[in-house]
Amino acid sequence: MATTTFDDAEVQDILQRALQLPAQVRKDIAVELFESATPREDSEEVKDAWRAELARRVADIESGKVRMIPRAEAMAYLRQHLSESLPR
Repeated sequence: MATTTFDDAEVQDILQRALQLPAQVRKDIAVELFESATPREDSEEVKDAWRAELARRVADIESGKVRMIPRAEAMAYLRQHLSESLPR
């Protein structure tokens, strides 16, 4: 593993303590740190597209074009169809 030098003693302490954590926890922390260092800001075009999509979905619900189903029913449907499509 590559060695990195940190000047700040507190940072070095945090790093050393983090390296003692289980691998999956270190991976999760790494993802969080990476995402916090590279914040994703949607463009106005993307935000406008999402607003339009949400407005369309609300209109579909209010008009009766689509039927909302309870979460438990949706999850049961997904579990059944996913288990049928998984290789055995």
